[in-house]
Amino acid sequence: MKHDESVFQAQCVEWYRLQYPDMIIFAIPNGGYKLSAQLAYRFKAMGVLKGVPDLFVPHARNGYNGMFIEIKLPTTRATREQDEMHAVLKEENFRVEICRTIDEFIRTVQEYLGRRHFRDATPLRDGKENQ
Repeated sequence: MKHDESVFQAQCVEWYRLQYPDMIIFAIPNGGYKLSAQLAYRFKAMGVLKGVPDLFVPHARNGYNGMFIEIKLPTTRATREQDEMHAVLKEENFRVEICRTIDEFIRTVQEYLGRRHFRDATPLRDGKENQ
């Protein structure tokens, strides 16, 4: 995962946890990192799969078993492995979305889980909250 993408993902998770403190979201650190051959082999043996989305919301809603979210920058596209994995997950009745901006992430989550009105917690580009 590229640095800018990891910062964006951290902002998304921060917003989610502030807005939905009683709801789970977790990262699936599955790829995009430069690993030694030995470490890559070990991770593969541990079950790491190419193409698995970055985040998972394990709450059944709207007829879905849960929601996977792929984090991408506006200029990047899903890989062939990601497209294939997304299709498999959709066949298993999971919602799968690709989010390229914080606004897109917020809309996706609110559409899936419903709106919460705790406070304005939209992270700014520098990682700080709005006051």
